[in-house]
Amino acid sequence: GTLDLLASSASESNLRATVRSHRGVVSGRVSSVPKWTEMHRINDIIGTISQARSKKVLRTVLFSLLLFFIAIIAVAIATANKAEDTQGTILLRDFKYDGVDNLRYPACVLQKEFLVGGDIKPIAIDYAFASLAAYKSLDTAQDQLDLWFGVKNAAVYNETAVETFKKERGFLGSRLVYGLVEFPSVPGFAVIVVRGTENAFDFLTDIQIYGAAALLQLVRFLLPAGDAWTPILHKVVSFMNILENSSLTNVAPYRETTEFIKYLKEQGRYKQLHITGHSLGGGLAMISGAQTETPAIAISGPNLRLSRLTFQPPVSEEAVNSFTLNYIPRRDIVPMIDDRGDLVQQIQCNTGVNNPFGCHKIGRTICQLMHDCGSGDRSIPCLCVEKFGFPEPTPKPGTNRTYAEACIEQVPLSVG
Repeated sequence: GTLDLLASSASESNLRATVRSHRGVVSGRVSSVPKWTEMHRINDIIGTISQARSKKVLRTVLFSLLLFFIAIIAVAIATANKAEDTQGTILLRDFKYDGVDNLRYPACVLQKEFLVGGDIKPIAIDYAFASLAAYKSLDTAQDQLDLWFGVKNAAVYNETAVETFKKERGFLGSRLVYGLVEFPSVPGFAVIVVRGTENAFDFLTDIQIYGAAALLQLVRFLLPAGDAWTPILHKVVSFMNILENSSLTNVAPYRETTEFIKYLKEQGRYKQLHITGHSLGGGLAMISGAQTETPAIAISGPNLRLSRLTFQPPVSEEAVNSFTLNYIPRRDIVPMIDDRGDLVQQIQCNTGVNNPFGCHKIGRTICQLMHDCGSGDRSIPCLCVEKFGFPEPTPKPGTNRTYAEACIEQVPLSVG
């Protein structure tokens, strides 16, 4: 007999009869029945409690993970909508940061697949500033680029390329915002800049893109020896997305930026293209860059190693490791989404440990890169000191005003 038979008995007398018939309990040993009964009751109670607790804990954990991911995306939206960190402040050309020798990053200047040639040296601060330009209006963006480079039209914000593409390829109703920056001194080179999440629709598509990967990352963290599952997690993420609504896939924002890259390459006007963006815009840049084998430079972007098979078309691990570069400030939460590719540049963040969301601000990242890598001949925002607490830059030769005076005057030197 089994304990299940004991459980099926309705009364103690029936229980004793069942025990006698199935266990061969003889007269004089009936006293063992209460023991069996009590043991089974305790087992039932413990099992019920354990099962209930485990289910409750599992539900709580999964719900907490979902809330955590939504909170990360919400922070990304909030910081993206406040990307005017350098708007309303002056860009000063007569001051400089020399850089910190022991903090110069290998990727202060880009190498290998990211080299441009000509008079342009691809430096990290330019891509960070271009990512900021994606949040601005066309007129403001061009003015800011002129001040940044110190020469009018050193970088030209192409106003018609995106509009023409959207008309020709049927994307006129798209909510995605991106632009094209050309460099006349290097014919055939341009940078696509992608703006991050700004509205509820973008928020939902962001969850669609990164939700499964973020959830599995956190589950992996909670499991004993969870890292042992890493080699197959990308397949699990792909399986979780099999039931995804095809209409959502068709409107995924990376589909448009990928198509735009293909469109520009088909025209034959550009021999070399780069794509960049901040936050979720950086994530879209890396997806499209990997899909089209176009160098992608993200600033605080979510990664794509686990999600790479969920995209249409899927992305190979080799493409992720060869064509995507992500600049990640320490303690920045958004780049914790998904697993990183091989090309990552960790940079410092001057906020306290109790303010990780401050590390996600594009303005702070620009100032951090200028301070650590050196500003070269680029203009320095006053907010680097006023808002983000960096040391004052040093005046360039011939400067007859202090940095504090220059920021109070709010008058930049004229650009050439």
